Amino acid sequence: MLGSNFFEQLVQKENTGAKAKMTILLGSLLTLVLIIGSFVLGFFLLLLAMAAGFLTWYLATNCEIEYEYVMAEEELTITKIIAQRKRKEMISTTLPKFTAFGKLSEAPSLPDSTTLVIACAAEDENTYFAEFPHESYGNVRLLMTPDEQFLSYFAKKLPRNLNFRYTPSVSQDIDESAR
Repeated sequence: MLGSNFFEQLVQKENTGAKAKMTILLGSLLTLVLIIGSFVLGFFLLLLAMAAGFLTWYLATNCEIEYEYVMAEEELTITKIIAQRKRKEMISTTLPKFTAFGKLSEAPSLPDSTTLVIACAAEDENTYFAEFPHESYGNVRLLMTPDEQFLSYFAKKLPRNLNFRYTPSVSQDIDESAR
């Protein structure tokens, strides 16, 4: 049975679209050339055109990446979801192992011996970092974009020596109802 300390968050990776647009453009162009060539050279090029069209779709949708953060008690698991059809666990750790946590803009420089795990929407003002030792990767810096529920939970459960404080933002709806 899951307790009240289980929650998850999906974070859509911001995609500049350049890679997907280039893949679609080149794949569509190749498919079109093969279709036109099939009128001259025969049925074999039409089969290649169908294969090129499918490959274009497959590669373009692989640019759609999401990260799933799952918190179960004190265990944090990050999973990468590619095109909503393939899942790969990136890393798993527990909150007591954290040696540093905070906004990425306030993070110290990354030592050479540290493994960087990027699981955030974009590296902007909403990005947080966590540092911890990992059995397989050594010292790790995790970049993530947690929501208010995760941040509030981290503020309660992270080791006290990290001095992480979080004050949830107050929505306008609450402000207006108080008037």
